Amino acid sequence: MTGVSAGPAEFLAQCEIAYQTMEALRHSTITFVKLAETALEEGLKLGRFLLRGWLERDPRSKPAGEVTCRPCRQAMRIQEWEQNRTLQTALGEIDYQRAYAVCDRCGETRVPLDEALGIPPTGPSVEALQRICHAAVVTKSFEGAAEILQVQARLKMSRKHVRCLSEKEGEVLVKKRADEVAAYQGSHRIVGSSASPA
Repeated sequence: MTGVSAGPAEFLAQCEIAYQTMEALRHSTITFVKLAETALEEGLKLGRFLLRGWLERDPRSKPAGEVTCRPCRQAMRIQEWEQNRTLQTALGEIDYQRAYAVCDRCGETRVPLDEALGIPPTGPSVEALQRICHAAVVTKSFEGAAEILQVQARLKMSRKHVRCLSEKEGEVLVKKRADEVAAYQGSHRIVGSSASPA
């Protein structure tokens, strides 16, 4: 489905292909498990098609206005208007293009579309990272987590990559929890051995 414009007519054509793929199985000796796997794969293809089309039509992929450098507060130069990126998502890999800006003064780089959507600068998407963390938590090894991700989420990663991403995400979660505790403690007086109730 790559390279196909993702308008409504094209989406309906892709739905027809998915439907025909399923119908072609009607007269075969197929198991329900294989039938469900085929339906899931066709659904994932449609999901990837929708996401690619949405990213393609998002105005932030080719910003009309100026992109500002955060440190310098000056206009940045768009180095590439259509920089390619392959993103691993929970639906599988998605290829898309977006503008890539560079500050000629300080070297800062920005990708407005990715920033606006919360897509990490490197690695898989946020929901894929969450699946990595959850898989790592429920298994006793990162190799086991990589296997679960391959089977359940169709994400292909080495155990080392799973470990690095899980540890990084874990650090983020620990900091977030610590910030929440600090905010709570800051708004409530803590009663302990050295403090008396108000």
